[in-house]
Amino acid sequence: MTGILGMKSNKKGKTYVMLYGKSKANTIKSKQSISKLGKPTFNKGKYLTDEHKKKLSISHKGIIPWNKGKSTGKHSWNYKGENYNSKNKRLRCHPKWRIWREKVFLRDDWTCQKCHIKGGKLEAHHLISVKECINTENIDLIYDENNGITLCRKCHMLVHKWKVKK
Repeated sequence: MTGILGMKSNKKGKTYVMLYGKSKANTIKSKQSISKLGKPTFNKGKYLTDEHKKKLSISHKGIIPWNKGKSTGKHSWNYKGENYNSKNKRLRCHPKWRIWREKVFLRDDWTCQKCHIKGGKLEAHHLISVKECINTENIDLIYDENNGITLCRKCHMLVHKWKVKK
């Protein structure tokens, strides 16, 4: 809990609010930061001596950093898998992809072909999936206008059997 504990006055008769918890911590932090404004840091302009540098070097010998070997490849927190920059991604980022989508939308008059609602959040769906086209090495079929259909977000999720958000 945080808040005001009560009012109190000191010997000089000055009244102040007694705080506790987060509110007290925040007031202390703000007072400290105000008191340090315009003043340089404690170590500004100071340099380590050669002797001190050697002592630091010796004390750190043999210590393995906590993230040694964990920050690259499969051990990285940001690892996205073997095929992240795969052929599939390169095809989807190609300018031809956007042109294909526009052609499909124009052909279908910006209307979902399942629920027949015009406009909204439309998505272009491949009739023969991109994965199949890559496996059969029929790359031209990916950008073929006749291999696409316009669907709204909800219908597209139902086609792929994804969870539909309400």
